[in-house]
Amino acid sequence: MKKIIALLLILSANVGISQDTTFVQTFTYDSISTRRATFPFPAELDGKQFEKVLMYYNIKCDPLTPWDGYNCGEWDYLAYSHIFDHTGNFDSTEVNSSRYIVNGETPETVSYVNDPYYHYYQNYEKFITYAAEADTDYPLGVGAASSSAPFGTTNQTQRSQILWQNAELTGTGMGAGDIAKLRFDVTDLGSSMGHLTVKMKHTTAGEVASFDEDDWTVVYDRNTSFLATGENTLDLTYPFAYDGASDILMDISFENGEAAGSDNVLSATVTGYNSVVTTNEKLGYLDIEVGQWAQLELSDYDFGDEITISFWANGNADYLPVNTSVLEATDSLANRQLNIHFPWSNSRVYWDAGAGSGNDRIDKLASEAEFEGNWHHWAFTKNGPTGIMNIYLDGALWFSGTDKNREVGEINRFILGANKNLDNSWSGKLDEFRIWDVELDESTIAAWMNQKVDGGHPNYGDLVTYYDFDETPSIKDRSGNDRDAMMNTTSMVQFYEGSQAGFETSTSRPHITFVQGTYTSELDSILIVDSVMVEPIDIIEQAVDGRKFVIVDVSHETPEGWSYTYDYEGNEISSTWHGADVTLTNEDLVYYEQPYEVINRFEIGRFITPYGIGFDLGPNGFTYVYDVTDYQSLLNGDVDFQAHNTQELIDIQFLFIEGTPPRDVLSIERLWNGMGSFKYNNLDDDVNLSATEVDIDADGAMFKVRSRITGHGHNGSNNCCEWGFGVGRDHELLIDGELRDTWEIWQEEECGDNPNESQGGTWPYAREGWCPGDIVEEHEFDITPFVTPGSTATIDYDIEDVPDGDPDQGNGNYVIAMHMVTYGEANFALDAAVVDVLNPNEWEYYSKWNPTCQNPRILIKNTGSTALTSCKIDVWIGGFDNIITIDWTGNLAFLEEEMVEVPVTPEWWADFEGKLTFNARVREPNGGVDEYSNNDIYRVKFEASPVINDPFFIWFRTNNKAAENQIYLKDQNGDIVYSRTSLDNETEYKDTMNLETGCYTLELYDSDHDGLSFWAATDETNGFLRLREVGGGMIEAFNPDFGHYIKYSFSVGYAVGLDEEEKTNYNIEVYPNPNNGEFNLTLDNFIGDDILLEVYNELGAVVYNESITDMTADGYMQRQLNLQNLNEGVYFIRVVSDNKSVTKRIVIQ
Repeated sequence: MKKIIALLLILSANVGISQDTTFVQTFTYDSISTRRATFPFPAELDGKQFEKVLMYYNIKCDPLTPWDGYNCGEWDYLAYSHIFDHTGNFDSTEVNSSRYIVNGETPETVSYVNDPYYHYYQNYEKFITYAAEADTDYPLGVGAASSSAPFGTTNQTQRSQILWQNAELTGTGMGAGDIAKLRFDVTDLGSSMGHLTVKMKHTTAGEVASFDEDDWTVVYDRNTSFLATGENTLDLTYPFAYDGASDILMDISFENGEAAGSDNVLSATVTGYNSVVTTNEKLGYLDIEVGQWAQLELSDYDFGDEITISFWANGNADYLPVNTSVLEATDSLANRQLNIHFPWSNSRVYWDAGAGSGNDRIDKLASEAEFEGNWHHWAFTKNGPTGIMNIYLDGALWFSGTDKNREVGEINRFILGANKNLDNSWSGKLDEFRIWDVELDESTIAAWMNQKVDGGHPNYGDLVTYYDFDETPSIKDRSGNDRDAMMNTTSMVQFYEGSQAGFETSTSRPHITFVQGTYTSELDSILIVDSVMVEPIDIIEQAVDGRKFVIVDVSHETPEGWSYTYDYEGNEISSTWHGADVTLTNEDLVYYEQPYEVINRFEIGRFITPYGIGFDLGPNGFTYVYDVTDYQSLLNGDVDFQAHNTQELIDIQFLFIEGTPPRDVLSIERLWNGMGSFKYNNLDDDVNLSATEVDIDADGAMFKVRSRITGHGHNGSNNCCEWGFGVGRDHELLIDGELRDTWEIWQEEECGDNPNESQGGTWPYAREGWCPGDIVEEHEFDITPFVTPGSTATIDYDIEDVPDGDPDQGNGNYVIAMHMVTYGEANFALDAAVVDVLNPNEWEYYSKWNPTCQNPRILIKNTGSTALTSCKIDVWIGGFDNIITIDWTGNLAFLEEEMVEVPVTPEWWADFEGKLTFNARVREPNGGVDEYSNNDIYRVKFEASPVINDPFFIWFRTNNKAAENQIYLKDQNGDIVYSRTSLDNETEYKDTMNLETGCYTLELYDSDHDGLSFWAATDETNGFLRLREVGGGMIEAFNPDFGHYIKYSFSVGYAVGLDEEEKTNYNIEVYPNPNNGEFNLTLDNFIGDDILLEVYNELGAVVYNESITDMTADGYMQRQLNLQNLNEGVYFIRVVSDNKSVTKRIVIQ
């Protein structure tokens, strides 16, 4: 902490201050990883009045930065400055839920019946009848075995697939042709079979391993009973056209209302291969569409140190890859404990596990074939003590990570199919979902991935939850732990297609006789009635347990409602009401989170970090200056301050400039909680930042809304809302329902004008409200005319509508901070101020047009309540010996600014005090007496423009887009002395300049804002711009990645003709250089009667001269040159002989 009393304080940002000023240091370059801390601001600041409060925010590229492998961070990140205002008040958050959640909804009542009921559908069951038939039988099977498949009615349902190889078929003598009938040898009678369905297909499989689900032909579908033992025939409703060359695969299934006491047993033969696959269960899987999810009954389960999650998955190829979570589990504080991105939009699979506010993570790039369009088995394990996390694919280790030692911890909420916020939906099919509280090894995973889990599993006792999705339309836990799940919609459990476990293969195949022949037949039908059970609803019952909700139970009940009977055309013909046996009345559940201090976050500034690849901000970094006067009430006592991330080193100081401001800040308040990130469509639909009522302070005299808005995201046809392809969106402010302000934040020119050139990314392209490496501009609007002190006003924000034809733009987002500032009356009636100097100024933020010898440009402001119509403006360098005064006239309202250019001559740039300081003063506003003199003078340091006294040439090579470029050389008055505006592609131009004394500026413009060489402009070749002495060395080689323009000012003291051959014969040596002013001077080959030695400073002012009279006859001299009377700095020695000259740069220090 340091206080400067009645002195001018000039820091790196070069702001001129002439009042008592205190600066407070916060973060420094040593704060490498710390970005939020509490800083004690000096108590002596309390109660003082400040004309202005500034924040100097310096960033520096350095290898110490921990963000990534670059000295400056690779990417363009939002960089916020936040003050956290500790109010001393405490509050707690009320958390609400409902006792009952029904398929994701919370109805007021839940009514259900105890017994299931059915809908009934009349259908015509088709069958074939024969008027004439001539059968040819081809029996296959002679063994003495038996088989209850495929007609084993001791099971409620059964499904079998049976294979006959072509060699076996042709061995019976059967050839190509229609198979019209199937005969089975029944040795024992069982029960009838509902909807006995027979499907057939050709195949080349050779044997069966699992169920085949593709390309079947239904040949028979009837309720069927075998009436006697012996041969029973199924007349196929649709004969199967056998090709005579393929194997035949047959799928036979039935479903009864209940299991019977006995099976229909068939005679069978043991084959030499797996010829039958059978299941006695109604196999299913979980079919998850986008937006669907399930919540598990896993509440406050402590996994300790280990976990295994395994499942079969077949991702939706029409949807993936996008940002997804196939599951996420959290603790009671909503911290992520488990998560699987499956995959993320970059096609990487991420496995996150670990307790607390962070996670252990491993991830790997997956192929599309691995995560979509195919069934694969995945297993994810974690072992905290060993630190190993694994991912297994199809029973083999796919990826592994070490040093992952976090425990898994306690799970309070587990979502399947989405993340904890029910976003990032996954879409596809899941089967055999299992969770264990132990790490399974590879061999166990591989051995059981195709099997149902039962007591024979070596880790059966460690099974936490097991969903096979079989038998019922609900998610039932088969682990014995009764941890069912609630689906957010019914019908997510689907059957048969894609089941991955729960079946057995066999070599015992039933005997069959295939029947071909010649027939006269027709189709007939009978009316039957099918029943379909009304699907149950899923009910979660919750309770409050301390500061969390826990699941008491998940149940599956049949909702009260109507059952309907439909005729064969789908028309309702009758209905029956099934009234509730149980009605549950829902109730609100409430708990209060841990009390906390109310801390209001105020964003006081924002910039965007530069692209850091190959980028450097120099040894002193780059400084942004924020006027934070409106926030001064937050900057006292212990200040909780947060800066941006650790991409760069930072040094941040606050300057408190004592004095009287144009108006006092009475208060500042956050609108809509100050700051947030909001989707474009939510802003458009008034979901966010809708009309809010604000109390207008009765003591206030003036009121302002200040906004800071940046657009982000790449959505829709124009990549909204970062980009816009030349089009920004209108932002609007309404007061009491009336539109009062409309503005845009589109940065059409600003990015290419950025002083932080040649960044490692797309830095010069136009964006919505921001540019990489630049400060975010604020928009301020005076609402004083539209509000009344002591009343209430409604403030509303609106934005241009999302285009109807491009709704995806609405997924972009805006980061918005808005504050309302209340002020007192104006402190002065008649006052004017100089508030900035654009040039000359050594502040790096103005480096695009500095150093310069062009006319100074200053900003004046009316800081009095009376309109400013005239004043005198003085400018000078060093002391008061070279003051130039102009009379300004105009019309500035209170706090309005104007840039004023002050005409000067080249000779005016002499530095009379040896200090490179520029001064600007405003006086006599409206011809009267200025009421506040402290803001009249503004002083800055500056660098002198280069001096080029000898002929030189402009060496310009165009790229292949020469039409984008124009080059000019302008004199002090802005008159063009040289230009090229019609240029050829990839052409070199060398134009020699022999200029008169004066100040000149070389200007090169690129209309596309991508300079002469830019890595992202892949359709452009490279060009360059250089200045070179005629017959000498390089003066300046300009950076070709300059964005919009280059401006290079220089002065010319003398115009002396000199060609390369003559100049090279004249030599001058000055040494040691640099030193304290006592030099050894050697001249060689300077011949003539009138030899002049001059020393001039950086501004071209002669500070020493003498005539040389002690040269030898051949033009040689060596002696001392004493310049110790000169101030420290850079100077130039110039020796002129017979119109030939040589210049040498020296430094006195």
